[in-house]
Amino acid sequence: MLPVINAIADALGPWVDPIALPALRRLYFPLSRLWATASVRSVTDARFEDETGFSMGNPVLRGLAMGICRQVVERHDAMRHANRRWEEHFFGPDARGLGRHGEVEAERRAAAARWMAGRALLTPLRLISRVPPVRWRIPSPAQMDAAYGRFLDCPADAFAPALPWPEVEVSQPIENGETRSYWLRFPTPHPRIADMTNVKIVEPIATPARATVIAGNGVCIEPEMYPSRVLEIAGSLVGRGLRVIEMTSPWHGRRTLPGWYGGEMFFAGVPLSTLDLFVGQSWELATLIDWCRRAFHGPVGVVGVSMSALVTQLALSHGSSWPASARPDAAFLMLHSSAIDEIAFTGELVEALGIIDAVEKAGWSRAALLRWSPLLMPTDRICVPPERLVSLLARDDRVMPVAGGIAQLDRWRVPASNRFIWPHSHMSVPAMLRLDDAPIRRFVEILTG
Repeated sequence: MLPVINAIADALGPWVDPIALPALRRLYFPLSRLWATASVRSVTDARFEDETGFSMGNPVLRGLAMGICRQVVERHDAMRHANRRWEEHFFGPDARGLGRHGEVEAERRAAAARWMAGRALLTPLRLISRVPPVRWRIPSPAQMDAAYGRFLDCPADAFAPALPWPEVEVSQPIENGETRSYWLRFPTPHPRIADMTNVKIVEPIATPARATVIAGNGVCIEPEMYPSRVLEIAGSLVGRGLRVIEMTSPWHGRRTLPGWYGGEMFFAGVPLSTLDLFVGQSWELATLIDWCRRAFHGPVGVVGVSMSALVTQLALSHGSSWPASARPDAAFLMLHSSAIDEIAFTGELVEALGIIDAVEKAGWSRAALLRWSPLLMPTDRICVPPERLVSLLARDDRVMPVAGGIAQLDRWRVPASNRFIWPHSHMSVPAMLRLDDAPIRRFVEILTG
């Protein structure tokens, strides 16, 4: 049966992007924009129309919108209440004596999922109105210069983690059969993001973990906001005897600011928001690697997927100047590319969101954008030996065209045995890993061997 499933998957793989990307453009992103504003603003607030483009029109439409948005607000409030209870339970001063760890976590995830599903309630409003995919906040070139201009001549300085390392708090654990889960939190080292980093750790109970893996999420991917663990990478690695730390990127999951949807701020303020996330998450990754060295003493590997692969390749590029304790022992990059200009000007997710139109309206030229490439592109050398890096690319990737990833591997001299190029599209590859785990097996072999 498995060969048949694999054959079907190979046949369908290249077609996922052409189907999914128009759906994101026409439905998911506009619905998310409506939903994010509806969660925190009344439809009678003038800012509601400013942030969504949705006009009340006639009294019947107003009544429909108010009824729908009231439900979204109720779900948002329930999610926030569940989050507060969760924080008190797992990190509060009396956390150890509260008990009910699994129940509190299940309640939090259920409330989050119900709020996330509230997007669907807004479908009638989306169908009768034009809604932008993103609430744009494009900076001026002068603002970009003020934030990062001093790093153009030495990009490594922008990615050098701020020391001393922030203090890391550890939550109460949940034990569920064969695994133990707990969370870490610490103030993000990057002042331009200025929130609390939170990550989840899952580790085997029966035997000590052979190594630790720190994994990043793709843009708009928020595993902890759903009851199902299907989006979490831990399931495919903990069973191999590894400890898995799942990062939540800035502006995603519980780090999303009110009135925004997960990942939206990454798009909204390009190119400034792009660098803020890349630099901020790199510093957070360095903090976690250093903490793992002290807490667990074993090897530490990093995994980056799509957006987080772009972050990880920058961390690998500039990690040679980091403290030795903050450098990984091995890396697995999935769906990556060094051709930032190609992603920006030909990648179809950028096109679906209308990012280039938005920045041009804000006064940016192509040349002005490309001036910042040195801060966004990985260097020709990385801080791990090339034989300790594994890559998985998609031949029919319409988000990050594959040529940029292959050229990157050539420059890094990554051996052929560590390169995997599948006949799939960007959005089908993660699911295909459940059918063919050869890249994961190779990465685990390198990390633990």
